[in-house]
Amino acid sequence: MKIDFSETFPHLSKAPIVEAVIDFRALPTTACAQSQFEAYFRKEFSDFPAFQVHNQVNYHLKAQTGNQPEAVQPTSWWQGLAFHSADKLRIAQCQKDGFSLSRLPGYPKWEEFASEALNLWSKYAALTKPVEIQRVGVRFINRIPIPVQAGDLSDYLINAPKAWDSFPVPFASFVHSDTFSVPDTNYLIHVVRALQPPDTTSDLPAIILDTDISTRSPSSTDPKVLETRLQEMRWLKNKVFFASIAKKLQDSLL
Repeated sequence: MKIDFSETFPHLSKAPIVEAVIDFRALPTTACAQSQFEAYFRKEFSDFPAFQVHNQVNYHLKAQTGNQPEAVQPTSWWQGLAFHSADKLRIAQCQKDGFSLSRLPGYPKWEEFASEALNLWSKYAALTKPVEIQRVGVRFINRIPIPVQAGDLSDYLINAPKAWDSFPVPFASFVHSDTFSVPDTNYLIHVVRALQPPDTTSDLPAIILDTDISTRSPSSTDPKVLETRLQEMRWLKNKVFFASIAKKLQDSLL
């Protein structure tokens, strides 16, 4: 498959993005104590005034003959830090094994989002000094509300699931997952399509289209290489999105 940057995609003024993530998984070559991590990133990530510590907790049970297992004091250790911007729309996660930047609704242009992710990653790498990146990932989660009475999902999705002919009742929900290996590239594409019932945030059901593009083998830490990787992954993300949604839905998002 040829990644063709000359191919353009429609601009959606009503893009249904609920979260966008750029993720770098990389093992550090320098040991950093929690206090050093906190002091460094609180200084370097001054645009993210709020932060919280992420801990991993393991719970243990001690077997006892003839009795119920006895709970043993859980063990925990810190995994990293999550920084939040003042408007709570950006989340930068600095972990022992990598860095990620998330953007919630109010998503800007790709160029702005990718530039910030690369800039923050460079600050993470300056402290942890990885020699390679095990995984680069770009993930976009879209949520598309649909009318309660919508019965034909082909108005929304290409190759939409259908009710059984022998049991013609509408879907309450569904989850469909596909993984694709892009020929002649270093990329995997994981796509989840789902119908989400109404919840506490909305009284309408919604179609979820969750696309995760990732590298299959380690990447260089060279900024130019990473910039090209992200551009290619963005192109693939757009290709998947517009290959997934029906023309009627696309027109409604313009």
